[in-house]
Amino acid sequence: MSLQLAIPNQMAQTAELFLQAAHFYDMMPQVDHWLLRRVLTDYGQGIANKGICVAIPVSTEGLLQPTLRADLLGMLDETPLPTSSINLMIDDAVLLKHPDLRVFIAEIRRRGCKIVVQNIGKNMVEFNQLPADTVDYVQIDPSFMAQIHYNQMHEVLVTILHGNTHRLNAQTLAGPADITETLEKLTGIGIDLVGGDTIAPETSLEKLLNTGYFGIH
Repeated sequence: MSLQLAIPNQMAQTAELFLQAAHFYDMMPQVDHWLLRRVLTDYGQGIANKGICVAIPVSTEGLLQPTLRADLLGMLDETPLPTSSINLMIDDAVLLKHPDLRVFIAEIRRRGCKIVVQNIGKNMVEFNQLPADTVDYVQIDPSFMAQIHYNQMHEVLVTILHGNTHRLNAQTLAGPADITETLEKLTGIGIDLVGGDTIAPETSLEKLLNTGYFGIH
């Protein structure tokens, strides 16, 4: 799940600049709380009715706040979504640099949620320090995707990451696969889960919930 910035009388834009400003002004905990509440509480019943899974990004800054951690546990207790359909996307720093957060993440997993460690690839040394059975999915850095169908170095790196991920007893997630060549290359490597326009076009959550099609859980 990603954010888009809606400006009146303009096309929706990615929220990259907004998120950069939120990081700069130490407002990521507020952004995280808003997104968690919107997905788990405001849209929770609609998502549950569709039977689809959601992946919600949560910043390290947000998770370091005791208030957000407590609110997240409360939302998990009250959401109509089954915890097995909730995936939280975190940075590897959460597990590698903050021992207290490792305990919290373990509690989240005990409640049935899945953990996705995101944007892996730029720092192989730190990634290889992750202990086994601490995450469920590893999202490979999307910057490798644009050239993977002709850049042999990117292909080799993704292949190594895929193998190391399986040694963690986790699955790989890669994308965007927006062209057939990228999808074929990722499939050939053996990537477990692929996202992108070749799989399904990006759409808003409201539009997804208001269509007549139901997801397969």
